[in-house]
Amino acid sequence: MAISASEDLALVADLMRTVVERKSYLLKQSIYYVLGLVRIIEAVYEGHTILDPGIIQRMARLFCKHATTSTPA
Repeated sequence: MAISASEDLALVADLMRTVVERKSYLLKQSIYYVLGLVRIIEAVYEGHTILDPGIIQRMARLFCKHATTSTPA
């Protein structure tokens, strides 16, 4: 696994050609997202439900809109 700040495609191509099986090249700035993904996978495996924050916001707006437009029973 290579973790680098370099976005030099020649370097990446060279590593992909010379390194045997199971290749990985990650930019340092993407590590935060990878670690977040690992945490999400672990949480789901443990039975938790995970929703993207953008989806939660859209759902909240939809529910609020529905609550203000519906009449009480």
